[in-house]
Amino acid sequence: MPGLEQGRPAGHRTARADAGRKSAWALLCLLFLLPAAAAAGGSRIGPLPVGYPKVPVQRVKIPAELYQPSSAIPVPDTDRDGVVDGFDNCPDSPAGFAVDATGCARSQLDDDGDGFMNTVDACPGTDPGATSLANGCSATQLGIQAPTEIAPISPPPLPAPESPPAAAAVAKPDQALEPPTPGPGGDADGDGHLAARFGGDDCNDDDFAIYPGAPEIPYNLVDENCNGMADDDDFDQDGYPSSLDPDDTDPRIRAESMAQALSISIDAPTDATVAEPISAADSHYGDADCLGCHTAEATEVHASIHYQWQGPTPDMTNGGAPQGKRAGALDSYAISVLGNWQQCAKCHVGRGLRPEAVASRAQLENINCLACHSEPGLPTARKDCLACHALAGGGDGVKRGDLTLAHGLTADRAFDVHMASSGADLSCSACHTTTGHRIAGRGTDLRPTDLDEPMDCNRCHERPHVSTAINRHLDRVACQSCHIPEYARDAADTEALEVTEVHRTWRRSSTAQAPFRPEARLAGRLMPRYRFWNGSSTSYLLGDVAAVDPETGRLPTSRPDGSNRDPGSKLYPFKYKTAEQPITADTRQLIALDTGVFFATGDAEAAIRQGLANMGLSSETAYQWATTDTFQLITHEVSPASAALNCIDCHASDRIDFRTLGYGLKDPAERLCSRCHAFKKSPGFFATHDRHVQRAGYDCSTCHEFSRP
Repeated sequence: MPGLEQGRPAGHRTARADAGRKSAWALLCLLFLLPAAAAAGGSRIGPLPVGYPKVPVQRVKIPAELYQPSSAIPVPDTDRDGVVDGFDNCPDSPAGFAVDATGCARSQLDDDGDGFMNTVDACPGTDPGATSLANGCSATQLGIQAPTEIAPISPPPLPAPESPPAAAAVAKPDQALEPPTPGPGGDADGDGHLAARFGGDDCNDDDFAIYPGAPEIPYNLVDENCNGMADDDDFDQDGYPSSLDPDDTDPRIRAESMAQALSISIDAPTDATVAEPISAADSHYGDADCLGCHTAEATEVHASIHYQWQGPTPDMTNGGAPQGKRAGALDSYAISVLGNWQQCAKCHVGRGLRPEAVASRAQLENINCLACHSEPGLPTARKDCLACHALAGGGDGVKRGDLTLAHGLTADRAFDVHMASSGADLSCSACHTTTGHRIAGRGTDLRPTDLDEPMDCNRCHERPHVSTAINRHLDRVACQSCHIPEYARDAADTEALEVTEVHRTWRRSSTAQAPFRPEARLAGRLMPRYRFWNGSSTSYLLGDVAAVDPETGRLPTSRPDGSNRDPGSKLYPFKYKTAEQPITADTRQLIALDTGVFFATGDAEAAIRQGLANMGLSSETAYQWATTDTFQLITHEVSPASAALNCIDCHASDRIDFRTLGYGLKDPAERLCSRCHAFKKSPGFFATHDRHVQRAGYDCSTCHEFSRP
């Protein structure tokens, strides 16, 4: 590509140049630090401790044209649009789209000030002060009367209400029942459509602009045309949100731009059973009626967790079954689907209808096969999975911390040795095996299990270490604990910051206009928290009484189950995230605030009151704010073997809190040691452990509260 060399923008620093600079700085630092250490009494010069910074470091990548090698202060450009933050009027421009000199994309501009951004404004020249009714058009531009000038419409006759089965009131087959006189509520808003409670089709009889066939106003979270969907953030209904759609009024433009924004170089499959790729213009692939040939496959998808969003829970220790997004789940990101199905359903593999248990024709037709099979004639590609899973929680890498859009693009083997094109270049299904459209694997914070098959590194790696000391750990320490020393790291060949959310508060919005978003804090290059996990989890469910975890002092939304005393547990790395959420004052139930209300208004109070009503509680219920926390399994962003942790990274540093994991001494060291010999100052973990365990053969219970499983 013009202007690119080896995947980097022209003028970008090379890895070798970076390494040279880092080496030079390291040498300078060493020259300054060693004399200082000697002056402080540190006469012994030995191996420096190996570890990672306690404080997360956020790296800001600088566009090539703004990079100044002599500058000591990096120039921030948060949205990577080429306009630095101090001059950027739109600091959250969508990735991949051109911006003007002020840093704004067309989707962020509203030239005529009517409340509709340029990309969705069908009437860009609306007069100042005129009220826009639909698509940014005023009544004058649409050639209709303004709402206050619309003449009242006489409602049609109402159908006969159902009557008790009294003989005198039952009409004979050849008789017609006389319709009753319309009541005052028959068509209260005068839009010509009867209210649903009177047998009509008006889904909101209090608003004249809402009726079947009404013009749909985008981005207001209101269903004007009574089709059961708000049609917001995807006005042209092409399956892609406005943030990635350069023209959300034309579905033809969207498909090409999305393919360009998420294009990935994918090698042709080597499986001989896979058919030759089908042209994107092939009528077979363009036919939306997949059921003509794939009814059996659609039925499988209908029964899967990806479609049902709920299912069996063999790996949950609390609650019954089913559980899932549609069955009691509440988290600290999107909270709950309760009250905001339309927004959440953008990552559902359906076309808008809510899932139902019975695989009816309507339900099967609702399945969007192209959500996972976007490449004609090819198996599901990484980019298909990442389109939802990388963007979970509201943005790239926000929720998972170890999964971003970069995983579909990068050639940086140091970023992820498994998925980088210069590494193993594995597809998601290489590890997440599938059977009948059910997919193996679940994070600790996911409630249902789709395919109950183990996922184990030993399928590819069988006891790969030469060191017997390392191999002794394999039964108790998961591979990820050593091979993912940091998460939310940056890929070297992408301009995006692969940061993740570490805290979110719903008290206030981070934006001044719709769509409003909760205020959040992001960070990168994070050290995992470590916990034992036996494959089971405990997660909060709607209606549960929330109890403070004495270890963290916060209300848990998800926890891995396991301990160092459980023979089925291994030590795994986790992302740790906190959030500020509302809770009922008396019953201590976390409130599923209505995110649809919050996104539309930014009013936390209104969102909480509506959320209480959605839960079946009084909207006047007293509430408080509480801090929740969540542990989420980290299993992607595996580093090359050369970057794996070594012994002293864990046993001679504060990376792992062994006391929290149950490895604390059962008595103070002075008292414990004096039971066998005079107290001696510890020579360090390795020497102490080797002398007592390897040589003397003492059991763990000699010094600790447990025996080795």
